[in-house]
Amino acid sequence: MNSNQKLNSLGLEVPSVLLPKTEHLQKWAVIACDQFTQDRDYWEKVKAAVGSAPSTLNLIFPEAFLSFYWLSVSMFIQSL
Repeated sequence: MNSNQKLNSLGLEVPSVLLPKTEHLQKWAVIACDQFTQDRDYWEKVKAAVGSAPSTLNLIFPEAFLSFYWLSVSMFIQSL
């Protein structure tokens, strides 16, 4: 029994980690501590640093923009 089969017998599996083919992996990972989640300036700087490079920034919606999002939704609903 190989190691993958042993893990599978325990209900475990070695995951596949998918990363983009890019020279700029420092732009791929976006990490924010709680102290930055509501800081719009921080997220604008992250967006500027990432630019058009592939980034997990495009997969998340920072808490700092939630109030803007809800305001936009409310304005849209009121316009109906």
